Formats: sequence, structure tokens, C-alpha cells
Amino acid sequence: MYTMGVGSKNNYLNEKILLEQLKENYQTIENEYTTLLLEEQNSNIYAPQDGYIMNLLSKNAYVNYQTQLATILTKKTSVKIFLDLSYAKSIAKGMQIELNSSYTHTKGVVSDILNKSSNNLLEVIVKPNEQMPLNLHVNAKVILKKVTGLQLPKSSIVLVNNHPAIYIIKNNIAHLLFVEIQKDMIQNVLIKNDLAKDALIAYRNAYLLHDGLKVMIK
Repeated sequence: MYTMGVGSKNNYLNEKILLEQLKENYQTIENEYTTLLLEEQNSNIYAPQDGYIMNLLSKNAYVNYQTQLATILTKKTSVKIFLDLSYAKSIAKGMQIELNSSYTHTKGVVSDILNKSSNNLLEVIVKPNEQMPLNLHVNAKVILKKVTGLQLPKSSIVLVNNHPAIYIIKNNIAHLLFVEIQKDMIQNVLIKNDLAKDALIAYRNAYLLHDGLKVMIK
């Protein structure tokens, strides 16, 4: 209209400015729309296993990195427990484990023992008898085979060719006797008790003795 001479220059300039503003608004809205599409595409959450959703986070709740959105009950649940390395020789596949948590108290069996450790703790995989939610914190109790024996301080144990032994004192003479260790208890050991009831054992400084050495009992 301006070029045809039927419109003023001011109206032409005003319309031109309005057009630029509408273009900017359009670009802004298009950018927002693209961002929303990306958020929608990336908002799909997939569970690592099939199961039933429990304790779902409430709608519109604030979430942060590593926020737990829900717990999942699955038939394929496995539990990883961490045990002190001193029990490594006592753990075997098929052993029973007690699992206690805020969700349930149940038992399970050791299905695998991993050949690695974390912070000097042995990693063990347990198959629970009941279904348990994923990412659940549990306390585990290992049910070891009951063993009996004689408990001795480690100071009474000597190694001869890598075989544990003790010294029995008889008639003031030290006699070397090889023993079978049932359980290592850090400060003490449990040995198979096949000794005579009246056997005298050197409890301290056993490493100073040798077979046939004459000693004085105090």
C-alpha cells in the first residue's frame, strides 16, 4: 500500500517492526517446542527387568540425579552381599543365607561367588526364596556349618612346612603334633579336638620350641 501511494510511511514502518517481532516470537516458540519434544523423548524410563511397580514416586515430585522413582518386584531378583575375606574359605555355593530388610525376612542360597573383592570384602550372589524389590538394602546372615573343636590362641600355633602344629608337653618334653584347623577366628583358631583330655599345650611362645626340647612348666 505504501509503494502504491495509498499508505503512509509510518504505517509501513510500524507493520515492518511488527512483522519482525512476530518472526522472533515464532522462532522462540519453535525452539521451545523442539526442547519439549526432546524432553518427551528422553523422559521414557525403562526398567532393567520385568516385574510389578511398587512405591511409585508421586506425580510432579521433584527428582534429582539418582533419585529412586519406584521399586520393582521381580521373580528374577538376585541379592549381592559383601562378606569379610576371612570367611572366604567357609563360603560355598548352595549355602543358606538369611536376608532381613524393611520389606521382608526370608532366606536364600548362595548362587555364585565372585572372584573379586571391594574394600577387602568378598562379593557373593544370593538367590532369595521370595521375590524382593530391586535396589533394596538388606542385612545378611550367613548360616555356616556347625563345627566343634578346641579353641586355642594363635600364639600356640606353629607352621612346619606350611602345616599347622602345636606342642604337647609331656614329662617336661615338648612334642610336636600336627593339627587340623577348623576355623580361623582372627585372634584364635578352632582345631579338631582329638587330643587326650589331660594334654598340656604350650599356649605362648610356641615358636621358641622344637620337638624333643626339655621345658619347665610354671
